[in-house]
This record gives sequence, C-alpha cells and structure tokens, in this order.
Amino acid sequence: MYSRSLFVLDFAKWFFASYAQIYEAYVERTLIKFVYSWRKNSRKSGCKGDSGIRIDGLGSH
Repeated sequence: MYSRSLFVLDFAKWFFASYAQIYEAYVERTLIKFVYSWRKNSRKSGCKGDSGIRIDGLGSH
C-alpha cells in the first residue's frame, strides 16, 4: 500500500512539474509574440513627420 501511494505522489509531482513547464513555455511564447507585434506596429506608426504637437513659441505669435 505504501509503495502505491508513493507512486501516486511521484506521478502527481511529475505531472504538475510537466504542466508548469508547458505553461511557462506557452506564456513565454505569448509574451514574445506580443512584444514582437508591438514593436512591429510601433515602427510602422513611428515619427513620420508632424505629430500634431508643437511647443515652439508656447503660444506667442
């Protein structure tokens, strides 16, 4: 009986360790894809000419 419960505990430990590794890899992949797409979009919409904000003169004409 003792060896069977030890086997169940070992299996549970292995299962949750494997699940944690798979989840960690999924989160890492998702974050990498998000950062890549964010950087790609920020480069496309980067500083192209006039941004609409002007501080020269501070309102004095």
